[in-house]
Amino acid sequence: MVLFSEPQSLKLIFISMINFKKNSGFTLIETLVAMTLGVLIMVMVMTTIVPSIKYVRSIKNTEKLHSEIVFFIDNLTYWIKQSNNLDADQSNLTINFLDKPALEIKEDSGKIKVNGENFIDERINITNLNFTKISDSVRVNLSMEINGSHENISITTTISKRN
Repeated sequence: MVLFSEPQSLKLIFISMINFKKNSGFTLIETLVAMTLGVLIMVMVMTTIVPSIKYVRSIKNTEKLHSEIVFFIDNLTYWIKQSNNLDADQSNLTINFLDKPALEIKEDSGKIKVNGENFIDERINITNLNFTKISDSVRVNLSMEINGSHENISITTTISKRN
């Protein structure tokens, strides 16, 4: 059995294998150009993504502050409207009820404490909490920030007792 009938066909196969080896793969220049383009594309993508991530984090922190301040003010409004008597000095507010124990609200070490217990998220730091009693109302000045960030929020509101 003869594999190749002519020595010429063996010669053609050998030459085509040599040509195949020469043309298979990339040259050093092609590889460097491809890597440079890849690095440039990655740099452009990163310069867009990193500020976007920081912006999203800032928005989430501001949203967290807003939800915490709304939660506190909503609860404080409910308690004051249900109260029998209010006693306020600069940093303490005592709310007395007819049918349940009194609530003492104060700022302690950057946290809002209600009867000695933390009332808001541990990541939130209170920078200002003042109560001013005005007749049957209480004016509240509250400022808070998220620990480790520059986002902060402040509110001043007056809450009146129910008549």
